[in-house]
Amino acid sequence: MSELRKRSTLNQAVPNLRRYQGLLFAPALVLMVGQLAAWSGYWWLSSRVQAAAEEGARAARSSPDPHVQEELARRAAALRLPGDARAQATRVTLQRRPGSLLVQVSYDASDWWIYSLRRVLPTPPRAVVRVATSPLP
Repeated sequence: MSELRKRSTLNQAVPNLRRYQGLLFAPALVLMVGQLAAWSGYWWLSSRVQAAAEEGARAARSSPDPHVQEELARRAAALRLPGDARAQATRVTLQRRPGSLLVQVSYDASDWWIYSLRRVLPTPPRAVVRVATSPLP
């Protein structure tokens, strides 16, 4: 019975691996958290650009003049974009289709903080393009 309770020399020679598990998985964990932050931020930004396109389509519908429609769409879309990013709305285009207006907002996000991680992580696309349609009255 005393032989069963003795520690074997083999168990004493193997170092405690639990101490080193964190060191083995820390880089993978950091990369996964970075990817989660990058793509979550991109999703948030793309939803803001979609809201800008929808607001532009809603505003463009209020005028019958095509030139005024485009200016209204551009102004309304710029107000919905995040903070200082209003200048980055590279293109707001308006297309007239039978029975509807189509507003496309292109947003250049290349100077956003996510793209500083480009050498380490695969990053989302730099240009965010969203489209919204509005029926004509």
